[in-house]
Amino acid sequence: MLFFYILYASLLLLLAPFLVAGKGFGGFLLFFALSMGIPVAGSILWAWLWAPGNSAANVRVTIAFHVLAASLALIWLLSAA
Repeated sequence: MLFFYILYASLLLLLAPFLVAGKGFGGFLLFFALSMGIPVAGSILWAWLWAPGNSAANVRVTIAFHVLAASLALIWLLSAA
């Protein structure tokens, strides 16, 4: 479970510049808290409602980042060490 939270926190740090631009440090903390509290739906909700720019593009980028992170985690977990 700790691995999931560490991986998800690093994903959010990569995703934050695209979704929190112009919101300041308080916006970043709110985004991070919402996304960690409701793991996948929180960041999609933020991208749809509060992120600057095109909402549809923000949701697509967020979903793409989540799929990429899940794929990399599965490849790492299922690889023969």
